Amino acid sequence: MNITIRLEDEMYARLQRIALARNKSINELVVDYLEMLTVEDYRAERKRRLEVLFAAQDRKGETGAGDFNREEVYGSANQK
Repeated sequence: MNITIRLEDEMYARLQRIALARNKSINELVVDYLEMLTVEDYRAERKRRLEVLFAAQDRKGETGAGDFNREEVYGSANQK
């Protein structure tokens, strides 16, 4: 998929220098950054969901992995 972005001339010039120094294109820099951003977001969401599950488990005082109901796994994790 292709997208178009609008950059100020100064930012574009800085990106060109960075890309050249890293032996990459500006497109590769953008794709690398977006991949990093999505991985970080995935990890943060996963961590948040685990915290919700562990907090629910602590409230119940149970220790087994099968102690969660569907609402705790899916309903609570979808609340923001």
